[in-house]
Amino acid sequence: MQERHAEIVEKVRELVTPVLKDGGFELVDVEFVRERLGWVLRIYADKPQGGITLLDCQWISERVGVLLDVEDLI
Repeated sequence: MQERHAEIVEKVRELVTPVLKDGGFELVDVEFVRERLGWVLRIYADKPQGGITLLDCQWISERVGVLLDVEDLI
């Protein structure tokens, strides 16, 4: 089971890194963890020049969300 989670995290890293770079962001970390209400995928991003805004988070969420839906990893 742990191996499958590591595979998902690695595949998410591969998929989202180019999208983030296109938007001027960098990938900081990816987590796929079980919480009380179920499994949660977290993608941490930042801008090389420092700090991201709520609009940046929206931009990332929209693009990455579509990508993850198409790839159907989870």
